[in-house]
Amino acid sequence: MGRRLAKWKLNKGGEKALHSEFIWDGSHLVQEIRHDHKNGTETNRTFTYIYRHPNSYEPLAQCLARTDGQGNRIEHEVNYFHCDQIGIPREMTDSDGKLIWRGRYDAWGGFIRERYPKNTAGIHQPFRLQNQYYDEETGLHYNFLRYYDPITGRFTTQDPIGLQGGMNLYQFAPGRHPPAVSVTKPIL
Repeated sequence: MGRRLAKWKLNKGGEKALHSEFIWDGSHLVQEIRHDHKNGTETNRTFTYIYRHPNSYEPLAQCLARTDGQGNRIEHEVNYFHCDQIGIPREMTDSDGKLIWRGRYDAWGGFIRERYPKNTAGIHQPFRLQNQYYDEETGLHYNFLRYYDPITGRFTTQDPIGLQGGMNLYQFAPGRHPPAVSVTKPIL
């Protein structure tokens, strides 16, 4: 189906440092299981995502369950997404209403600024534009079937539905281009 199911991150010595598994419900990422291998110990973090409603890509909450390598529960918490009018996460708060993440984006979905207040280490907020998962290793956004580059505002591969998606096979969204500017004519 073209979905990302897992990824490995290796340390400088080529050893496993992080293994992430992705669980999908149709085109919705519902769970991410991260196996951290540090200092000879393993910690598992399971992030379960809840959306505003079944047909929406707007995240509502993130439930985190942290266990040790033997499956013993260490921690459980619920964090809440605060999205703008088009469903893009702008802030995240914990269950006490304390701000734990804030992001500002440019027009193409790249970060102008991302802020994690003090004492919020370990916060994981992977969502960017609607249905886009931030891949920290590449800086690209995984968008279900292909990757989006927020620097160029384009996808890195052609649209899998071909010309049915439009004449520009790499565009993120149809839009108006800025008017042409002449550098030879003086401005009156």
